[in-house]
Amino acid sequence: MKKESLFLLAAALGLVPIALSYGLVPQTSLPFLLDIEVDTVNSTHIYRAVMGLYLANILFWIAGARNESLTIPALWGL
Repeated sequence: MKKESLFLLAAALGLVPIALSYGLVPQTSLPFLLDIEVDTVNSTHIYRAVMGLYLANILFWIAGARNESLTIPALWGL
């Protein structure tokens, strides 16, 4: 496996816990991690949308690690 692919996979693996901390239970995790109070439904949806963007990036990086034609675009996205 090429070092670019390993780098993309490592970045994807490192971003998973961050993405999940934003979106799974933001009213619990964000006050603990970032001292941000999430007290409205709108705030909850905003942080879940951020989680979705992170997960989309993770999937793109994994696709770039597996598909050689996507490796350079995935590295630029990273």
